[in-house]
Amino acid sequence: LFFFPFFLWLDNCKGLVCESIDLFNEKLNFDQLASKMTFIEVSPLDEKKYYKFVSEHLKAKKLVLSEELFAEILQKTGELTSERQLFFKTLFDKYSDLTLTSAHVQEVFVQIVEQYSEIYEMLLGDLTDNQKNVLVRLALEPEVKVYSKQFCEQLNIQNTNTVVKILQSLINKKLLYKKQSSYLIFSPYFKYWIDLNEK
Repeated sequence: LFFFPFFLWLDNCKGLVCESIDLFNEKLNFDQLASKMTFIEVSPLDEKKYYKFVSEHLKAKKLVLSEELFAEILQKTGELTSERQLFFKTLFDKYSDLTLTSAHVQEVFVQIVEQYSEIYEMLLGDLTDNQKNVLVRLALEPEVKVYSKQFCEQLNIQNTNTVVKILQSLINKKLLYKKQSSYLIFSPYFKYWIDLNEK
């Protein structure tokens, strides 16, 4: 949902292109927000180039980022460039003149989750009960077999055809994306918030 020109990475990317809109405008529901976004997917990220790009920018604040910690950040922030951009922009704004550690990474991650907690609450509030139940289950159990009889029974969903419709509606809302046979939560920060609040 968030796009930061300072860390704009366009050589290879995967993420959202979003119009300039007020995400805190209570008159806009998520369907309206999602309609202003376009999902793009191009070639895989060149991590070495991306590391050089980010570490060079961080030098302006005298921040030292190791390649090992950079790899940890990429793992933690998921595959989508927009979510990584949010992390690095927050990191850049938060710290200066130090060598970054895993503790700093966790602090930034938690800060982002807390900063956007009201938006996450709004997103869940805009969903039907079935949509919410499926999304929460996928956040808590990413490897769950969504087309199984057990899944339908546990969530009180009529049949697998209904599951297909629910999953597609969540993809349309830009809350899920499909990778091979798995359905993943779009934002790792949103997933973390669900883990904390919906167990």
